Amino acid sequence: MLRRGALADQMGLMKDQDVFLERLKLLIIMTKAFLRGYPLGDRRRAAVIENARCVFYQVLQHSAGDPGNSKIDHLFFQRAQLLAVMAQSFAEGNPVGAFRKKAIEDNVTWICEHLAETLGVSKMEFLKVA
Repeated sequence: MLRRGALADQMGLMKDQDVFLERLKLLIIMTKAFLRGYPLGDRRRAAVIENARCVFYQVLQHSAGDPGNSKIDHLFFQRAQLLAVMAQSFAEGNPVGAFRKKAIEDNVTWICEHLAETLGVSKMEFLKVA
């Protein structure tokens, strides 16, 4: 059996930023799926709304606290919060026309490019999903 991940002695504690990035990645995947026409069932709809809510409030917490040595800049957090609002909107059934789809696509593309440049996430396969 293949074991993936760090060895037990090399593991570190998860930080809030780690959880934020994982939720953001999941939100990106679900948004890309929506944009490509995959069905938005009850479970996926609930997951989009929950992750969007968490991403939105984690950005607020980061803004209120001291960001410290964060590699992520203010504009990125604003874009992530915008994605959360957009995702919650389409998950709640609000109409999404051509211009809104284009705005969502542009925002997702910007976030993915920023993640790739800043954090070196481009090697991860999550950007190719959906």
